[in-house]
Amino acid sequence: MANLPLLAAKGIPPYLRAMEHTDRHHFMQSVESALALLQIILMAGLQGVGKTTACGKLALFLKKQKKRVLMVATDVYRPAAIEQLVKLGERISVPVFQQGTDAKPQDIAAAGLKHVSMV
Repeated sequence: MANLPLLAAKGIPPYLRAMEHTDRHHFMQSVESALALLQIILMAGLQGVGKTTACGKLALFLKKQKKRVLMVATDVYRPAAIEQLVKLGERISVPVFQQGTDAKPQDIAAAGLKHVSMV
């Protein structure tokens, strides 16, 4: 079975340990299949190089390719970037997950991943 970084990083959760081996194996295969379908693109770069605009353009391109897209706003150090991403998302009809500027970027990213799994 392939390495499952989200589960392997923290070990096997207690609810999985309690499962019978065959049930746990089936569950892990289901998770592995779901992860194989999920693609994450991280945009990083210096200030002012066009990351936010590029995110909007990439999201629109993927949407036209019939992909489901969610943009996650994690630039808590530049609040205008969050607002800009939200406006871009509205303009191209792509949802934007954001939690404002009070949370840590890594926490917002993790919450964004959880949000994806609920959609």
